[in-house]
Amino acid sequence: MPIDDNEFNAIMLADKWINSNIRWREDKYDRPDARSFRVDIETGGNEWAMFVKGRYISIPSVPAPKLSFTIVLRGQRIYALDIGRPHHPFMDKHKHANGEMYEPKDITAPASNPVEVWEQFCREARIEHRGSMDQPPQFGIQERLR
Repeated sequence: MPIDDNEFNAIMLADKWINSNIRWREDKYDRPDARSFRVDIETGGNEWAMFVKGRYISIPSVPAPKLSFTIVLRGQRIYALDIGRPHHPFMDKHKHANGEMYEPKDITAPASNPVEVWEQFCREARIEHRGSMDQPPQFGIQERLR
C-alpha cells in the first residue's frame, strides 16, 4: 500500500543525502551475473529511515543490461527507476512513484552507464550523493578478457 501523498511529497521535497561511496557487490542471493548495493539515505531530522538499493544485470548474450534504483521506506518501495525491465505499457524505462508508474523524461543515459543514470536519478529524487559510485564489476567472459 502506498504511503500518504502528503508524506510522499514531503519526502521527495526534503533535503536528502548519502554520505558513503557506493560499491557494487556480487548478488549471491540472486543471479551470478547480478551486482547490487544498498546504502542509507539521510535527511535533516532523520524523520524517515530510508535506503536505496541498486541492481545491475549484464548478460553477455543480451544486448542491453537491466538496471534499477529503488528507494525503500518502512519496508516498501516508494520511488524507483527500472531500465530494461518492461512493464506494460512501458517497454524499457519507467519509474514507480508511490504506487504510480510513468515514463521518465529526465533519465537519458543508457543502462550500460549506471553511474550516469545514478547521477540523473539522484538529481530528480533530490538526493545529494556526497561520495562516489564505482562502475559495476565485470564478470563472466568480460572479466576473463581483461
